Amino acid sequence: MGITRDTTVCISIASRPGNLGATIFNDAFGELSLDYVYKPFLVEERDLKDAVKAIKALGIRGCGVSMPHKIKIIEYLDEIDDTAKKVGAINTVVNDQGILKGYNTDYEGVKRLLTENYDVKDADVIIAGAGGAARAIIQALKDNGAKNIFITNRNEEKGRALAEELGIANVPWKDRDSLSGEMIINATPVGMKEDDPCIFEKKTIEKFKAVLDVVVSSHDTYLVKKAKEAGKIVMPGIKMAAFQGMVQFKLYTGTEIPMEMVERSIGKYLTTNG
Repeated sequence: MGITRDTTVCISIASRPGNLGATIFNDAFGELSLDYVYKPFLVEERDLKDAVKAIKALGIRGCGVSMPHKIKIIEYLDEIDDTAKKVGAINTVVNDQGILKGYNTDYEGVKRLLTENYDVKDADVIIAGAGGAARAIIQALKDNGAKNIFITNRNEEKGRALAEELGIANVPWKDRDSLSGEMIINATPVGMKEDDPCIFEKKTIEKFKAVLDVVVSSHDTYLVKKAKEAGKIVMPGIKMAAFQGMVQFKLYTGTEIPMEMVERSIGKYLTTNG
């Protein structure tokens, strides 16, 4: 099936665009015989408003939103889904006949990831990061019954502000390795590059039962490697991305994408980008 004037276009925008979404979505469009195409774009913060205008002007059906645009984009949209309002961040935009509505499928992805891998009810959880991904994860943790949530962030002013806004505890960055609990989460970009350091010390990882790293990468981050070596329950970012992508796909097309189809595409992505 070739691309024509009738082909429905979906895109993603990020300061560091990747190929995972393009691989999953374009494979699924082909296998499900849907006349759609997906293309990632690099969009700098200064160009975000113009990019949103282009979604509407060009009739683009859906847009995935990645760092650093998940919060800023809210002011440029026409409507916001209730869950996205609660989270305070957007990672998905759907264009419904010129009305741009924002959603947060990261939240749905995290909820499913936790449900299938680790029960956080009454758990103490520490999360590094204070961006859009952290907001979605914190809301999912609350809704899944986490007892205490601690946030730590390199930009401590931003971390304190988010902790106050969401009613959770803030931990100074220098003290991030002093805590213990059930689950530890990396919601920062640290780990995207293969030579990035581990965001938490090995002795800290060993004090927790489960580890979630939101970084989507063809390689294991140091955090994931150390957690695996320590025998912890490990949830890599690529799994979270798959779950949230399935929700996104239905929003764009109205069609369910089977998990086995997503897993095949992830395998191809890892082989191509490994």
